[in-house]
Amino acid sequence: MSPAEVNKSPLVAIVGSARIEQSDIRWQQASELGAAFADSGYEVMTGGYGGLMAAVAQGASAAGGKTIGLPMKNWDYLTPDSSHQELRWSENYFERLAHLLSADYLVVLDGGIGTLSEMALAWAIAQTEVKHAQIIVLGEGIKELLSNFQSSLVISQPDMDVLFFYDSHEEIVNHIKSGIGTIQSVKKAHG
Repeated sequence: MSPAEVNKSPLVAIVGSARIEQSDIRWQQASELGAAFADSGYEVMTGGYGGLMAAVAQGASAAGGKTIGLPMKNWDYLTPDSSHQELRWSENYFERLAHLLSADYLVVLDGGIGTLSEMALAWAIAQTEVKHAQIIVLGEGIKELLSNFQSSLVISQPDMDVLFFYDSHEEIVNHIKSGIGTIQSVKKAHG
């Protein structure tokens, strides 16, 4: 049984930039997203460090939610954000990714190479594995990049159909509550 199957409530992993500062509007939006997940009873998992990861964790923690951080043992130059109630330390990046991929949902916020790599791996797994994290993209940055990918690479519409795009945390919470795109509803839609 996977870690996500043991949880009583959905586990939502959020990936996004560690470099975005508190003065950026996206930081406030990420904090509100974390609070919305906590208010809905969802457990929140982030990379464990600063930027949007800290914003989500702080928002969720302030709203009384459970937060899980995924720091790296060999990244001794970084300190995990203190708002994570549980830290799952990883020896290497692959172990950290396995924790992320154990989530029921992966919400992708604006970010850089790390965010892109995490989303791309989850996306590839969504194409090949029956059980996988559902991928939800918030905002325009990643959406625009993926549109460019589709027009420049060998990415078909069915490849894009495993991704869900939203503009607000309310839409994401409603998506999760409704069960849109769950494995059961996808099977019904295709068979």
